[in-house]
Amino acid sequence: HDAGIGLPCGTFIVAIDIDIMEPETAAKVEREVLAIAGVSEAPVRTGRYPKRALIFRPEGHVVSRSKKWKDQAGNTHGLDILASSVDGKSGKQIVAFGKHPDTGRAYVWRGGSPATVHRDALPVLTPDMASKILECLVKYGASSEHHAPTIPTTTPVVSIARRSAT
Repeated sequence: HDAGIGLPCGTFIVAIDIDIMEPETAAKVEREVLAIAGVSEAPVRTGRYPKRALIFRPEGHVVSRSKKWKDQAGNTHGLDILASSVDGKSGKQIVAFGKHPDTGRAYVWRGGSPATVHRDALPVLTPDMASKILECLVKYGASSEHHAPTIPTTTPVVSIARRSAT
């Protein structure tokens, strides 16, 4: 089995997972996410282009939420904020390294990766910014309702958690 390396989201990083298969729309949503965060770039992971995930450093309690919608052609699109649970006791994870289960190719990073960019150098994402990101999706056909993300697990993942030196 090909196992990927997953990073827990919530306390140390937050991922914005853009699950849009239309390249132009995926790029537009990425630019909007960056603009809302007030930055020009963030580390971006791609496994099945044009889908992508951006990573940020959370400031405040960012909660996992999700939006899914269908375009006029009936294609399903979505965006997941992979962060902490509402109670802050658990969170989602992002597969950062390994092979994508559908393409069989290694995940590719642009703008650095968790292996090369220190957490303190990541752009910040606040709860307010996360809400604005979800709100901006309405113009692409998403509803105004928010849901907890459901991430299918098709590839075994080895999770790497930050450990104290004690």
